[in-house]
Amino acid sequence: MTSPKIQFNKLVKPHWTEDDNRKASLAVEFVQLLMNDHHFDEVLAIMEKVVINNIIKPSLMVLKVLFQQSEH
Repeated sequence: MTSPKIQFNKLVKPHWTEDDNRKASLAVEFVQLLMNDHHFDEVLAIMEKVVINNIIKPSLMVLKVLFQQSEH
């Protein structure tokens, strides 16, 4: 049995920015892998990248700036 496939190109709106498209694409990929394909390891890998790139790295950059400011 094949799983349903989400047709991302049919969901894209003309007014979306490149960033909107990237975020929507990640969301669609997440749903496809988890709900339709049941590829849990791939979902975890995607979530790890999202957390590292969108939470951990920016937080570390803020801490670095704050630390540098406190040294002066």
